Amino acid sequence: SKSCVGDYIGAIQDYSNAIQLNAADASAYYNRGVAKHNLGDQRGAIEDYNKSIQLNPSYASAFYNRGVVKYNLGDQRGAIEDYPSRLVLC
Repeated sequence: SKSCVGDYIGAIQDYSNAIQLNAADASAYYNRGVAKHNLGDQRGAIEDYNKSIQLNPSYASAFYNRGVVKYNLGDQRGAIEDYPSRLVLC
């Protein structure tokens, strides 16, 4: 994917196109959120992680990444709420 080579803007465009084709694709929202996060668009990343979680409430990676962004934005309480109950420890 374009994200793998650092083309986050191109990746966002590709994931947005995928979402237009299938608005129920939780992975497309998640991956677009990752690309936005890598570009520094923290609020945009949270919006995409939220949508991904709405579509797939058991999407642990989306909860984890949303927690990371919340922490980066100074929302420690929100970050903690996303981490503990979502992580599976072996």
